[in-house]
Amino acid sequence: MAEDIEMQVETEVESEREAEQREAGKRMTIAALVVTLIISVGRILGTLKGFFVAYFFGAGGLADALNVLYDVVVFRSYANIEQLVRPAYLPVFVRTKAEDEAEAWRLTSIITTVAFLVLSLLVAIGVVFAPGIISLFWPKMAADPVVFPWAVKLFRVMAPAVVFFSLSILPELTLHSYKRFTWPAVSDAIFRVFVPVAMVLLIGHVWQKNDPAAVYAFGIGVLLGGTARFFIMVPALGRKLTMFRPSVAVTSPKAVETFTLMLPVLAGVIFSALRGLVESRVATDLGEGTYSSLKYARNVTDLPVQILPLAVSFVVFPYLTEWAGQGAKDKLADALVSMTRAMAFLFVPVAVGVMLLAKPLVEVLYVRGQFTAENVYPTVIALLCFAPGLLFFSVEGSINKWFFAFKDTVTPNIIGILAVLVHISIALIGTYVLHGSLAVVALAYSISKSLKVIVLYLLISRRIGVIRKAPLLAYIGKLAIACGIMGVAVVGTQALALRHFGQEEKAFARDEAIVKQYADRPYLTGSVKSLEKGAGGLQAIVVAASKDGRLVNVPLDPQTQVFRGKKPAKSTKDIKVGRGIEIFYDRKLGIGPAIAVATVPGSAKIVILACAVVGTFVFLVVAALARIEEFYAVSNHVLGKVMRRFAH
Repeated sequence: MAEDIEMQVETEVESEREAEQREAGKRMTIAALVVTLIISVGRILGTLKGFFVAYFFGAGGLADALNVLYDVVVFRSYANIEQLVRPAYLPVFVRTKAEDEAEAWRLTSIITTVAFLVLSLLVAIGVVFAPGIISLFWPKMAADPVVFPWAVKLFRVMAPAVVFFSLSILPELTLHSYKRFTWPAVSDAIFRVFVPVAMVLLIGHVWQKNDPAAVYAFGIGVLLGGTARFFIMVPALGRKLTMFRPSVAVTSPKAVETFTLMLPVLAGVIFSALRGLVESRVATDLGEGTYSSLKYARNVTDLPVQILPLAVSFVVFPYLTEWAGQGAKDKLADALVSMTRAMAFLFVPVAVGVMLLAKPLVEVLYVRGQFTAENVYPTVIALLCFAPGLLFFSVEGSINKWFFAFKDTVTPNIIGILAVLVHISIALIGTYVLHGSLAVVALAYSISKSLKVIVLYLLISRRIGVIRKAPLLAYIGKLAIACGIMGVAVVGTQALALRHFGQEEKAFARDEAIVKQYADRPYLTGSVKSLEKGAGGLQAIVVAASKDGRLVNVPLDPQTQVFRGKKPAKSTKDIKVGRGIEIFYDRKLGIGPAIAVATVPGSAKIVILACAVVGTFVFLVVAALARIEEFYAVSNHVLGKVMRRFAH
């Protein structure tokens, strides 16, 4: 009888534990979905920043300066503070809040006050010595007499944003500790919208499109957006703010504990900052437009990674901390495997698709305004080098949280430092010793990140228990087969779409008859920079030569023929600023009797749409036939809801 009662009690306890796990999982899922939705909107709108920068500034020296200063000075400062504070402040605040909430807020007050004072001092120094800082880290930029003065002005406009933008991580983490994820996501979305909105409103109204002073629009958007990110979250803390008191009592026990946890992270932050500086220096040394091409390619791969994986990493951390405190290694192991499988199911096929459709993707997303056909090739090369690392990029932010949950900030930072050294070594040796191109810089990033994630997985698996290898290997095999078949379908669809809806342009559109007629005569390949019009219509074209960037004035006459693709154009209206162009010269007259105009083919959009539909369909069908669990989990959940609605 006693044994029966004991078994019944154990059964009830186990049932309660399972119910608790399901409830925790449900809360995590709901929170992740809400945060994912908000972040998705913000990231999608924020991606417009990259598109507008490409549209208004192209991929020249001014665009390089704008992108480098934002990435290294503003965003990297925020990222470094976030990397330093998140693993140290949040665990201490959560544990202290459970014992004494007022003491936890005293910790918040100290960290916020100290951070504000240090950041304000650093920003003041940066504003005063901006010319020297730019000359020290980016000498090629400083050597450009046109770009340098505007780079200094842009630095001084954007630098003050570092203070509140970086400080915004503290109210964000504090809200996370109360399981409130919506307002931080909203504030981040608003921040990302500020820059494109500022450019749209100010460029063309306050400053003209071709005026270098238009960089002020970008700087103002960063300044206002970074400041807004902080002040939007502060009211969300509500009455809790009454416990905030500015303080510099850095010797208090909780502050000392937090700063101690920061010490091993500090080394990682320093090396991370060094990586950004080296990467930007190498890219600017490779030539004008290199850094911008890398940036635009990263925009394409960053967008999907910054939505769901980022939301998951934010939401899962508080739960991992609780499970680690309870010693529930089985939950930690199951969560790690589930997260990795889900990310692989999403991002491996995406990586395959991006690699196969790199060129039409870049054409559709970027070729407009100051971003011309000649900028497509380097951006495509960079995209092909970034895409294979998509899976590793997607899980990097989350895998660190498993270590942080065990209060281990040392291991991921040591591995991170080693990865940075690998990154820097590949970039420096590949560029200055082997004389490589921008592909070296892009590959250095992908290889170092991938190695870092692999090593972290091996280390955490030893700590949280045995992860069954057989199901994992079977899953990898099934996923590889599904992606391989999908890839074949995408390649076939792309070939069919190009055959029926347009021709694939290897460089610029050429007419076979023109090439045969003028094959022995020199021609100029480049992009249209400006048009000279007179009473009789178009008089001349100013072309930027694709080989050396020199501007060439090409006069036109009544005998000039204009071709678009393989068909003669009806008029010179097809010649527009930003379009690729080929001028075929007549040696005697010295002018171009034939012009071939290259535009972004309308077929590029059709190719991407057709390949996306066919590729997704084929992948899901193969996933279903291969019985990949993630497919069934999603489909059963969605179909179950539909069937239940019909049943009612």
